Amino acid sequence: MKKSISIHTSDRILFKRCRRKWDFISSLRQNLEPKDSFSSAAWFGTGIHFALEDYHGYNKFGHPAVAFENYYQCFDRQNELNMDCETLATLAPGMMTYYTDEWLPKRKKFQTYWVDGKPQVEVLVTLELKELSKKFKRPVYYSMRFDRVVQDEYGRLWIMDYKTVTKFDTGKLETDPQISAYSWGAEIYYNQPIEGMIYLQFKKALADEPRELKNGEISVDKSQSTTYYKYREMLKFKYGSLANISEKHQECMDYLLSYESDLGDNFIRYDMVRRNDYERKKEYDIIVAETLDMMNKKLSLYPNPTADCYWDCQFRPVCLSQNDGSDYMHILNNNYTKRKGEDEKWRNKIHYPQTSQQK
Repeated sequence: MKKSISIHTSDRILFKRCRRKWDFISSLRQNLEPKDSFSSAAWFGTGIHFALEDYHGYNKFGHPAVAFENYYQCFDRQNELNMDCETLATLAPGMMTYYTDEWLPKRKKFQTYWVDGKPQVEVLVTLELKELSKKFKRPVYYSMRFDRVVQDEYGRLWIMDYKTVTKFDTGKLETDPQISAYSWGAEIYYNQPIEGMIYLQFKKALADEPRELKNGEISVDKSQSTTYYKYREMLKFKYGSLANISEKHQECMDYLLSYESDLGDNFIRYDMVRRNDYERKKEYDIIVAETLDMMNKKLSLYPNPTADCYWDCQFRPVCLSQNDGSDYMHILNNNYTKRKGEDEKWRNKIHYPQTSQQK
């Protein structure tokens, strides 16, 4: 039997971004990665995902900060981690504590969806595209992973996706193919309507206490890394009442308030993005069309250079070598290897508490 074909949203995005880069990376093509492909950002994101998977699932550790610490302890600090990892690891306890203890209680409530006694967290979904399986005479699957499936106060289902970011990105959401594909796939998988996706972004920063100046006054610097609620409480504690604060303090507090809403603040935010029936069905048509292009044996492969190539492409040296006619195969053979996929050996090292609680 012929090997099955697996399509991912990341594959589709990369194919449209740059066919040459896609040819190097995609499992449908050369399936390569740099020999030294470790990413501290990806390592940190995996840890945050694990912490939230546990907290919003079986909650065996009782707190996501504890779950992250157990993830961190699974790695050899001397041989597996770098200084960026160590720096990011110091952020995790504060980020997770702020999320659970201060941010969540003030926000719209979502409950994890459970199916047959199992929390729908880190759900791996594989759907057969039967139209394409018939055409290629071998199974064609679309694969996706839902970080969390939740119900809102009206019982409607949403797919929740986690991102750790240096700054919030919302401009892409209305056209993001991941949101469209996941909305389409989740409706088939759960056999019930899906409202859309909740895009949950965590800024890699700590919400600190308001800064106190040497003269004992509370800073009025609007750029300080704090929140409206922290600032307001500090002013009340320092000056006895908000009626006693200065005009500058009031301006700073109002500025911080402008970042507060039911959906988030300047550190963590929800974005709720809907896809209607037509959009979900249309996404299937797009998936089929793009897969047909990607599987075309006579496909032309060419680069699509942009200003982002400098920082966004691990295959840039190979690409430049192809462009100037030098020995790009030498670079490829000596610096790249077959992709191994996500390494989750660390899961076997996790030490869970003897007793657990369900949320």
